[in-house]
Amino acid sequence: MEEEDLLVGLALLLLLKKKQENEKRRKLWSRRWLLRRREESVSFRLMKKLREEDPATLRQWIRLDWEQFEELLAQVTPLIEKQDTNMRQAVTPAERLTLTLRYLASGESYRSLSCQFRISHTLISSIVPSVCKAIYEVLGPRYISLPKTEEEWQKVASDFYTQWNFPMCIGALDGKRILIQKPINSGSGFYDYKGHFSVIMMALVDADCKFLYVDVGSCGRASDGSVWDRCTLRQAVESDILNIPKSQTIPFTGMECPYVFVGDDAFPLKKYLMKPYPGRGGTEESVIYNYRLSRARRTSENAFGIMTARFQVFKQPLRIAPKHVEDITLAAVALHNMLREKSKDTYSPPELLDREDVGNGRLQQGQMHQHANAAMEGLRAVGRGHTNDAKEVWDTLKDYFNNEGQVPWQAQMALLH
Repeated sequence: MEEEDLLVGLALLLLLKKKQENEKRRKLWSRRWLLRRREESVSFRLMKKLREEDPATLRQWIRLDWEQFEELLAQVTPLIEKQDTNMRQAVTPAERLTLTLRYLASGESYRSLSCQFRISHTLISSIVPSVCKAIYEVLGPRYISLPKTEEEWQKVASDFYTQWNFPMCIGALDGKRILIQKPINSGSGFYDYKGHFSVIMMALVDADCKFLYVDVGSCGRASDGSVWDRCTLRQAVESDILNIPKSQTIPFTGMECPYVFVGDDAFPLKKYLMKPYPGRGGTEESVIYNYRLSRARRTSENAFGIMTARFQVFKQPLRIAPKHVEDITLAAVALHNMLREKSKDTYSPPELLDREDVGNGRLQQGQMHQHANAAMEGLRAVGRGHTNDAKEVWDTLKDYFNNEGQVPWQAQMALLH
Protein backbone atom coordinates (compact mmCIF):
# COMPACT_ATOMS: atom_id res chain seq x y z
CA MET A 1 0.00 0.00 0.00
CA GLU A 2 2.82 2.35 0.87
CA GLU A 3 4.44 1.50 -2.48
CA GLU A 4 1.24 2.38 -4.34
CA ASP A 5 0.97 5.67 -2.44
CA LEU A 6 4.56 6.41 -3.35
CA LEU A 7 3.90 5.75 -7.04
CA VAL A 8 0.78 7.91 -7.00
CA GLY A 9 2.68 10.71 -5.28
CA LEU A 10 5.49 10.46 -7.82
CA ALA A 11 3.00 10.58 -10.70
CA LEU A 12 1.34 13.68 -9.22
CA LEU A 13 4.75 15.31 -8.79
CA LEU A 14 5.61 14.66 -12.46
CA LEU A 15 2.26 16.07 -13.58
CA LEU A 16 2.77 19.17 -11.46
CA LYS A 17 6.28 19.67 -12.85
CA LYS A 18 5.01 19.31 -16.41
CA LYS A 19 2.23 21.79 -15.75
CA GLN A 20 4.73 24.32 -14.38
CA GLU A 21 6.96 23.86 -17.44
CA ASN A 22 3.98 24.40 -19.75
CA GLU A 23 2.97 27.54 -17.89
CA LYS A 24 6.52 28.84 -18.08
CA ARG A 25 6.63 28.05 -21.79
CA ARG A 26 3.39 29.92 -22.36
CA LYS A 27 4.88 33.02 -20.75
CA LEU A 28 7.52 33.09 -23.49
CA TRP A 29 6.90 33.78 -27.15
CA SER A 30 5.51 30.64 -28.69
CA ARG A 31 7.70 30.77 -31.80
CA ARG A 32 11.48 30.83 -31.48
CA TRP A 33 12.06 32.68 -34.76
CA LEU A 34 10.28 35.69 -33.29
CA LEU A 35 12.89 35.85 -30.53
CA ARG A 36 15.62 36.52 -33.10
CA ARG A 37 13.89 39.66 -34.39
CA ARG A 38 16.70 42.15 -33.86
CA GLU A 39 19.39 39.84 -35.23
CA GLU A 40 17.62 38.45 -38.27
CA SER A 41 14.83 40.82 -39.29
CA VAL A 42 15.05 41.19 -43.07
CA SER A 43 13.11 44.48 -43.05
CA PHE A 44 15.49 46.39 -40.80
CA ARG A 45 18.62 45.18 -42.57
CA LEU A 46 17.00 46.22 -45.84
CA MET A 47 16.11 49.65 -44.48
CA LYS A 48 19.71 50.34 -43.47
CA LYS A 49 20.98 49.30 -46.89
CA LEU A 50 18.42 51.43 -48.69
CA ARG A 51 19.34 54.42 -46.58
CA GLU A 52 22.98 54.07 -47.67
CA GLU A 53 22.60 52.87 -51.26
CA ASP A 54 19.13 53.72 -52.64
CA PRO A 55 17.29 56.56 -50.88
CA ALA A 56 14.63 56.71 -53.63
CA THR A 57 13.59 53.11 -53.00
CA LEU A 58 13.54 53.74 -49.26
CA ARG A 59 11.13 56.59 -49.92
CA GLN A 60 8.93 54.27 -51.99
CA TRP A 61 9.07 51.60 -49.29
CA ILE A 62 7.86 53.74 -46.35
CA ARG A 63 6.87 56.96 -48.25
CA LEU A 64 9.30 59.05 -46.16
CA ASP A 65 12.94 59.83 -46.75
CA TRP A 66 15.44 59.14 -43.99
CA GLU A 67 15.44 62.68 -42.58
CA GLN A 68 11.65 62.76 -42.45
CA PHE A 69 11.62 59.33 -40.79
CA GLU A 70 14.08 60.40 -38.10
CA GLU A 71 12.16 63.62 -37.42
CA LEU A 72 8.85 61.79 -37.09
CA LEU A 73 10.46 59.07 -34.96
CA ALA A 74 11.74 61.66 -32.49
CA GLN A 75 8.25 63.14 -32.19
CA VAL A 76 6.32 59.88 -31.69
CA THR A 77 8.85 58.01 -29.51
CA PRO A 78 7.53 59.37 -26.17
CA LEU A 79 4.04 58.20 -27.18
CA ILE A 80 4.87 54.67 -28.40
CA GLU A 81 7.97 53.60 -26.45
CA LYS A 82 7.67 50.43 -24.32
CA GLN A 83 10.03 49.04 -21.70
CA ASP A 84 11.92 45.75 -21.88
CA THR A 85 10.90 43.12 -19.33
CA ASN A 86 12.62 40.05 -17.88
CA MET A 87 10.59 37.92 -20.27
CA ARG A 88 11.17 39.70 -23.55
CA GLN A 89 12.65 42.66 -25.38
CA ALA A 90 10.14 45.35 -26.24
CA VAL A 91 9.56 46.28 -29.88
CA THR A 92 11.49 49.53 -30.28
CA PRO A 93 9.87 52.81 -31.40
CA ALA A 94 11.85 52.62 -34.68
CA GLU A 95 10.50 49.14 -35.34
CA ARG A 96 6.96 50.18 -34.48
CA LEU A 97 7.07 53.24 -36.73
CA THR A 98 8.68 51.41 -39.66
CA LEU A 99 6.16 48.60 -39.42
CA THR A 100 3.24 51.05 -39.38
CA LEU A 101 4.53 53.12 -42.29
CA ARG A 102 5.04 49.94 -44.31
CA TYR A 103 1.48 48.83 -43.50
CA LEU A 104 0.06 52.18 -44.65
CA ALA A 105 2.20 52.24 -47.80
CA SER A 106 1.56 48.66 -48.89
CA GLY A 107 -1.68 47.50 -47.27
CA GLU A 108 -0.10 44.11 -46.57
CA SER A 109 -1.83 41.81 -44.13
CA TYR A 110 -0.67 41.60 -40.54
CA ARG A 111 0.43 37.99 -41.11
CA SER A 112 2.59 39.03 -44.07
CA LEU A 113 4.17 41.82 -42.04
CA SER A 114 4.71 39.37 -39.18
CA CYS A 115 7.08 37.32 -41.32
CA GLN A 116 8.96 40.40 -42.55
CA PHE A 117 9.38 42.05 -39.16
CA ARG A 118 9.45 38.94 -36.90
CA ILE A 119 6.66 40.35 -34.77
CA SER A 120 3.56 38.30 -34.02
CA HIS A 121 0.49 39.33 -35.99
CA THR A 122 -1.42 39.63 -32.71
CA LEU A 123 1.04 42.24 -31.45
CA ILE A 124 1.01 43.99 -34.83
CA SER A 125 -2.77 44.39 -34.53
CA SER A 126 -2.21 46.54 -31.45
CA ILE A 127 0.95 48.33 -32.67
CA VAL A 128 -0.51 49.75 -35.91
CA PRO A 129 -3.53 51.59 -34.42
CA SER A 130 -1.50 52.96 -31.50
CA VAL A 131 1.27 54.29 -33.76
CA CYS A 132 -1.28 55.75 -36.18
CA LYS A 133 -2.90 57.55 -33.28
CA ALA A 134 0.52 58.91 -32.25
CA ILE A 135 1.30 60.05 -35.81
CA TYR A 136 -1.93 62.03 -35.96
CA GLU A 137 -1.36 63.42 -32.47
CA VAL A 138 1.99 64.94 -33.44
CA LEU A 139 1.29 65.87 -37.09
CA GLY A 140 -2.43 66.66 -37.05
CA PRO A 141 -2.33 69.99 -35.21
CA ARG A 142 0.42 71.24 -37.51
CA TYR A 143 -0.73 69.94 -40.88
CA ILE A 144 -4.53 69.55 -40.67
CA SER A 145 -6.43 72.62 -39.57
CA LEU A 146 -9.12 74.97 -40.79
CA PRO A 147 -8.16 78.62 -41.29
CA LYS A 148 -8.61 80.58 -38.09
CA THR A 149 -8.77 84.17 -39.33
CA GLU A 150 -10.44 86.04 -42.18
CA GLU A 151 -7.03 86.58 -43.74
CA GLU A 152 -6.31 82.84 -43.75
CA TRP A 153 -9.68 82.08 -45.40
CA GLN A 154 -8.97 84.77 -48.00
CA LYS A 155 -5.60 83.14 -48.72
CA VAL A 156 -7.40 79.86 -49.48
CA ALA A 157 -9.82 81.72 -51.77
CA SER A 158 -6.96 83.51 -53.50
CA ASP A 159 -5.27 80.17 -54.26
CA PHE A 160 -8.46 78.76 -55.80
CA TYR A 161 -8.84 81.90 -57.89
CA THR A 162 -5.27 81.92 -59.23
CA GLN A 163 -4.89 78.14 -59.69
CA TRP A 164 -8.42 77.08 -60.67
CA ASN A 165 -10.13 80.29 -61.88
CA PHE A 166 -12.89 79.98 -59.28
CA PRO A 167 -13.43 83.12 -57.16
CA MET A 168 -14.68 83.20 -53.55
CA CYS A 169 -13.99 79.47 -53.08
CA ILE A 170 -12.70 78.44 -49.64
CA GLY A 171 -12.52 74.69 -50.10
CA ALA A 172 -13.63 71.65 -52.09
CA LEU A 173 -15.96 69.42 -50.06
CA ASP A 174 -16.05 65.68 -50.67
CA GLY A 175 -17.25 62.54 -48.95
CA LYS A 176 -16.08 58.94 -49.33
CA ARG A 177 -17.13 55.56 -48.05
CA ILE A 178 -14.11 53.63 -46.75
CA LEU A 179 -14.90 49.96 -47.26
CA ILE A 180 -14.14 47.53 -44.44
CA GLN A 181 -14.49 43.80 -43.96
CA LYS A 182 -17.67 42.79 -42.18
CA PRO A 183 -17.11 43.37 -38.45
CA ILE A 184 -17.89 40.49 -36.12
CA ASN A 185 -21.33 40.77 -34.51
CA SER A 186 -21.85 44.20 -36.10
CA GLY A 187 -25.42 43.66 -37.27
CA SER A 188 -26.42 46.11 -40.00
CA GLY A 189 -24.78 49.22 -38.55
CA PHE A 190 -22.00 49.38 -41.17
CA TYR A 191 -24.04 47.87 -44.04
CA ASP A 192 -24.50 50.49 -46.77
CA TYR A 193 -26.90 50.90 -49.67
CA LYS A 194 -24.52 49.15 -52.10
CA GLY A 195 -24.33 46.03 -49.99
CA HIS A 196 -20.86 46.81 -48.61
CA PHE A 197 -19.65 47.45 -45.08
CA SER A 198 -18.20 50.92 -44.77
CA VAL A 199 -17.27 53.92 -42.65
CA ILE A 200 -17.88 57.43 -43.99
CA MET A 201 -15.20 60.10 -44.33
CA MET A 202 -15.99 63.78 -44.93
CA ALA A 203 -13.21 66.15 -46.01
CA LEU A 204 -12.55 69.74 -47.05
CA VAL A 205 -9.57 70.28 -49.39
CA ASP A 206 -7.65 73.41 -50.35
CA ALA A 207 -6.40 74.47 -53.78
CA ASP A 208 -3.14 72.54 -53.32
CA CYS A 209 -4.83 69.17 -52.66
CA LYS A 210 -4.22 69.32 -48.90
CA PHE A 211 -6.90 68.41 -46.38
CA LEU A 212 -8.17 71.31 -44.26
CA TYR A 213 -10.76 69.28 -42.36
CA VAL A 214 -11.47 65.56 -41.96
CA ASP A 215 -14.28 63.78 -40.15
CA VAL A 216 -14.23 59.97 -40.02
CA GLY A 217 -16.48 57.53 -38.25
CA SER A 218 -20.09 57.66 -39.39
CA CYS A 219 -21.42 54.14 -39.96
CA GLY A 220 -22.07 53.11 -43.55
CA ARG A 221 -25.75 52.59 -42.82
CA ALA A 222 -26.26 56.35 -42.44
CA SER A 223 -27.76 58.08 -45.45
CA ASP A 224 -25.40 60.36 -47.33
CA GLY A 225 -27.58 63.39 -46.68
CA SER A 226 -27.73 62.76 -42.94
CA VAL A 227 -23.93 62.49 -42.74
CA TRP A 228 -23.61 66.11 -43.87
CA ASP A 229 -26.45 67.17 -41.58
CA ARG A 230 -24.53 65.80 -38.58
CA CYS A 231 -21.11 66.99 -39.76
CA THR A 232 -19.32 69.28 -37.32
CA LEU A 233 -18.16 71.48 -40.22
CA ARG A 234 -21.74 72.19 -41.26
CA GLN A 235 -22.66 73.02 -37.68
CA ALA A 236 -19.68 75.36 -37.33
CA VAL A 237 -20.41 77.16 -40.62
CA GLU A 238 -24.08 77.66 -39.87
CA SER A 239 -23.25 78.82 -36.33
CA ASP A 240 -20.91 81.42 -37.85
CA ILE A 241 -17.97 80.58 -35.57
CA LEU A 242 -15.23 80.05 -38.21
CA ASN A 243 -14.40 83.70 -38.98
CA ILE A 244 -15.29 83.22 -42.65
CA PRO A 245 -15.32 86.69 -44.26
CA LYS A 246 -18.63 88.27 -45.20
CA SER A 247 -19.79 88.67 -48.80
CA GLN A 248 -17.52 90.69 -51.05
CA THR A 249 -17.39 91.70 -54.67
CA ILE A 250 -15.88 89.17 -57.08
CA PRO A 251 -12.47 90.44 -58.27
CA PHE A 252 -12.62 92.89 -61.20
CA THR A 253 -16.46 92.98 -61.15
CA GLY A 254 -19.22 94.72 -59.28
CA MET A 255 -20.93 91.41 -58.47
CA GLU A 256 -21.30 90.65 -54.76
CA CYS A 257 -20.94 87.05 -53.65
CA PRO A 258 -20.38 85.16 -50.38
CA TYR A 259 -17.43 82.84 -49.83
CA VAL A 260 -18.43 79.28 -50.69
CA PHE A 261 -17.42 75.64 -50.59
CA VAL A 262 -17.78 73.61 -53.78
CA GLY A 263 -19.13 70.06 -53.81
CA ASP A 264 -20.82 67.45 -55.97
CA ASP A 265 -24.42 66.23 -56.11
CA ALA A 266 -24.05 64.44 -52.77
CA PHE A 267 -24.45 67.81 -51.00
CA PRO A 268 -27.40 70.17 -50.70
CA LEU A 269 -27.29 73.58 -52.37
CA LYS A 270 -26.67 76.23 -49.73
CA LYS A 271 -25.74 79.88 -49.80
CA TYR A 272 -22.27 78.80 -48.65
CA LEU A 273 -22.13 75.51 -50.64
CA MET A 274 -22.26 75.35 -54.43
CA LYS A 275 -23.01 72.18 -56.41
CA PRO A 276 -23.59 71.44 -60.13
CA TYR A 277 -26.76 72.33 -61.96
CA PRO A 278 -28.75 69.08 -62.27
CA GLY A 279 -29.15 67.01 -65.41
CA ARG A 280 -27.22 66.78 -68.66
CA GLY A 281 -29.59 68.76 -70.84
CA GLY A 282 -29.03 72.18 -69.28
CA THR A 283 -28.43 75.47 -71.01
CA GLU A 284 -25.03 76.36 -72.40
CA GLU A 285 -24.54 78.73 -69.47
CA SER A 286 -25.25 76.05 -66.86
CA VAL A 287 -22.99 73.56 -68.66
CA ILE A 288 -20.13 76.05 -68.52
CA TYR A 289 -20.85 76.70 -64.84
CA ASN A 290 -20.71 72.96 -64.15
CA TYR A 291 -17.38 72.70 -65.95
CA ARG A 292 -15.86 75.58 -63.99
CA LEU A 293 -17.18 74.08 -60.74
CA SER A 294 -15.64 70.71 -61.64
CA ARG A 295 -12.21 72.35 -62.08
CA ALA A 296 -12.29 73.59 -58.49
CA ARG A 297 -13.72 70.30 -57.23
CA ARG A 298 -10.88 68.42 -58.89
CA THR A 299 -8.64 69.34 -55.96
CA SER A 300 -10.58 67.03 -53.63
CA GLU A 301 -10.63 64.23 -56.21
CA ASN A 302 -6.88 64.59 -56.69
CA ALA A 303 -6.27 64.68 -52.93
CA PHE A 304 -8.12 61.40 -52.41
CA GLY A 305 -6.47 59.92 -55.50
CA ILE A 306 -2.94 60.82 -54.37
CA MET A 307 -3.51 59.54 -50.86
CA THR A 308 -4.88 56.18 -51.99
CA ALA A 309 -2.14 55.77 -54.60
CA ARG A 310 0.59 56.44 -52.05
CA PHE A 311 -1.02 54.72 -49.06
CA GLN A 312 -2.30 51.55 -50.61
CA VAL A 313 -3.88 50.29 -47.43
CA PHE A 314 -6.99 51.93 -48.94
CA LYS A 315 -6.90 49.87 -52.15
CA GLN A 316 -8.96 47.09 -50.61
CA PRO A 317 -11.47 46.84 -47.79
CA LEU A 318 -9.68 47.48 -44.50
CA ARG A 319 -9.23 44.30 -42.48
CA ILE A 320 -9.39 46.02 -39.12
CA ALA A 321 -11.93 46.70 -36.39
CA PRO A 322 -14.15 49.73 -37.21
CA LYS A 323 -12.87 51.54 -34.10
CA HIS A 324 -9.40 51.68 -35.68
CA VAL A 325 -10.49 53.02 -39.11
CA GLU A 326 -10.39 56.59 -37.84
CA ASP A 327 -6.85 56.23 -36.44
CA ILE A 328 -5.48 54.78 -39.68
CA THR A 329 -7.27 57.29 -41.92
CA LEU A 330 -6.25 60.36 -39.92
CA ALA A 331 -2.61 59.20 -39.83
CA ALA A 332 -2.61 58.80 -43.63
CA VAL A 333 -4.19 62.25 -44.08
CA ALA A 334 -1.61 63.87 -41.79
CA LEU A 335 1.26 62.19 -43.64
CA HIS A 336 -0.28 63.20 -46.98
CA ASN A 337 -0.44 66.86 -45.97
CA MET A 338 3.10 66.79 -44.57
CA LEU A 339 4.50 65.27 -47.74
CA ARG A 340 2.54 67.63 -50.01
CA GLU A 341 4.21 70.47 -48.11
CA LYS A 342 7.72 69.09 -47.67
CA SER A 343 8.36 66.92 -50.75
CA LYS A 344 5.60 67.52 -53.27
CA ASP A 345 7.69 66.68 -56.34
CA THR A 346 8.66 63.21 -55.16
CA TYR A 347 5.48 62.37 -53.25
CA SER A 348 3.03 63.54 -55.92
CA PRO A 349 4.68 64.56 -59.20
CA PRO A 350 2.46 66.33 -61.78
CA GLU A 351 1.94 63.19 -63.86
CA LEU A 352 0.22 61.54 -60.90
CA LEU A 353 -2.67 64.07 -61.01
CA ASP A 354 -5.51 64.69 -63.44
CA ARG A 355 -4.76 67.68 -65.64
CA GLU A 356 -6.23 69.53 -68.60
CA ASP A 357 -4.81 69.80 -72.08
CA VAL A 358 -6.57 72.95 -73.21
CA GLY A 359 -4.92 72.66 -76.61
CA ASN A 360 -7.03 69.67 -77.62
CA GLY A 361 -9.77 70.24 -75.08
CA ARG A 362 -9.30 67.02 -73.14
CA LEU A 363 -8.80 65.97 -69.57
CA GLN A 364 -5.76 63.75 -69.15
CA GLN A 365 -6.07 61.22 -66.37
CA GLY A 366 -3.20 61.04 -63.94
CA GLN A 367 -1.25 57.93 -63.03
CA MET A 368 -3.17 57.73 -59.77
CA HIS A 369 -5.97 56.02 -61.72
CA GLN A 370 -3.65 53.07 -62.35
CA HIS A 371 -4.05 52.28 -58.66
CA ALA A 372 -7.59 50.94 -58.65
CA ASN A 373 -9.32 52.46 -55.65
CA ALA A 374 -11.67 49.64 -54.77
CA ALA A 375 -11.89 50.55 -51.11
CA MET A 376 -13.26 54.11 -51.40
CA GLU A 377 -16.53 55.11 -53.01
CA GLY A 378 -18.24 58.47 -53.43
CA LEU A 379 -21.50 59.37 -51.76
CA ARG A 380 -24.88 59.23 -53.47
CA ALA A 381 -26.52 62.30 -54.97
CA VAL A 382 -28.95 63.98 -52.59
CA GLY A 383 -32.05 65.58 -54.04
CA ARG A 384 -33.26 68.50 -51.92
CA GLY A 385 -34.86 71.85 -52.21
CA HIS A 386 -32.92 75.05 -51.73
CA THR A 387 -33.51 78.59 -50.57
CA ASN A 388 -33.82 81.60 -52.85
CA ASP A 389 -30.61 82.99 -51.34
CA ALA A 390 -28.73 79.85 -52.39
CA LYS A 391 -30.12 80.02 -55.92
CA GLU A 392 -29.10 83.67 -56.21
CA VAL A 393 -25.48 82.75 -55.43
CA TRP A 394 -25.73 79.85 -57.91
CA ASP A 395 -26.95 82.21 -60.65
CA THR A 396 -24.43 84.93 -59.75
CA LEU A 397 -21.51 82.57 -60.28
CA LYS A 398 -23.07 81.18 -63.45
CA ASP A 399 -23.38 84.71 -64.86
CA TYR A 400 -19.81 85.49 -63.84
CA PHE A 401 -18.37 82.42 -65.59
CA ASN A 402 -20.28 83.26 -68.77
CA ASN A 403 -19.33 86.94 -68.84
CA GLU A 404 -16.58 88.80 -66.97
CA GLY A 405 -15.00 85.63 -65.61
CA GLN A 406 -14.92 83.50 -68.74
CA VAL A 407 -11.67 81.83 -69.83
CA PRO A 408 -10.78 81.22 -73.50
CA TRP A 409 -10.94 77.43 -73.41
CA GLN A 410 -14.10 76.93 -71.36
CA ALA A 411 -16.61 76.46 -74.19
CA GLN A 412 -14.58 73.69 -75.83
CA MET A 413 -13.80 71.96 -72.55
CA ALA A 414 -17.38 72.23 -71.29
CA LEU A 415 -18.76 70.46 -74.35
CA LEU A 416 -16.38 67.53 -73.84
CA HIS A 417 -16.70 67.45 -70.08
